Amino acid sequence: MTFDQRTILITGGARGIGKAVAEKLFQLGANLILADLEGSDGESTARSLDPSGNRVTFIACDVTQQDQVNHMVG
Repeated sequence: MTFDQRTILITGGARGIGKAVAEKLFQLGANLILADLEGSDGESTARSLDPSGNRVTFIACDVTQQDQVNHMVG
């Protein structure tokens, strides 16, 4: 299975299971949007996966805050 040309949003993507999922999906060809509370970890994860910044984007977001979710998906 490949995910070429698909963009996948991963909440909690900065660390742990979310990061592991991001790593695998990136290897399978997906473009990623990583969302997490932890800005520095999220930015670091995004850079480690895709130093060029062409396929992985990080957005600091608390998914319990509707305004932040609206900003993220907008």
